[in-house]
Amino acid sequence: MIQHTTPAHARTRGEGLDGAGCELGGGPDRWGLRVVIHAALDEAGGIGLRGGLPWHLPSDLARLRAATLGRVVVLGRSTCEGMGRLLEDRASVVLSRRGGLGEGGDLSKGGVFVPPAPRKPSTPAAVVVQDWDGAWEAAARAGMGERVCVLGGAVVYAGALAWAREVCAARVPGVWGCDTFCPGLMPDALEAAGFALVEMEGESAPWGGLVRYERWVRGR
Repeated sequence: MIQHTTPAHARTRGEGLDGAGCELGGGPDRWGLRVVIHAALDEAGGIGLRGGLPWHLPSDLARLRAATLGRVVVLGRSTCEGMGRLLEDRASVVLSRRGGLGEGGDLSKGGVFVPPAPRKPSTPAAVVVQDWDGAWEAAARAGMGERVCVLGGAVVYAGALAWAREVCAARVPGVWGCDTFCPGLMPDALEAAGFALVEMEGESAPWGGLVRYERWVRGR
């Protein structure tokens, strides 16, 4: 079972990576970390389709790169496998119940994930952990500052929400027939969890409509 610690601002029993309630000591505050969620969602709260994104927004990808460059990113095994490579110039912490991802993402081999393309010297090998306490410790030991960026998928978002201090959400116009959703990142849910919308920008989408880039902060 993937477990996590519930901080003071969260419920007494939170959701772990597998959605189970648990109560343990630790958490990102112990390591001086600030947890920030980055996500793109359609109007129905959809975040993905068949392991990928059904839309292509270069501007959103550019914003994500700028926000995460030189930082630690935390993501689930499926999300990591779906990308097919590690993000350059960032330290990746991968949450996986199965342990090591194996060479080239082959779970049958075990061990540490090795991306198919050669890594740059500034891109360390991924650290694979099985619980949230391990994720926060790995993030702190990476030595890339206090800001830790959570990139999904849905179950990882749900678990990270208990500790997140910020949510950066791209609201994609339209409903894209997604098969993966994160209702906890919808505006009403964020407000109920104690977040306040502090910044919003609009940008035209290539297919029409307006992409809203929002920044939510908890405990302001």
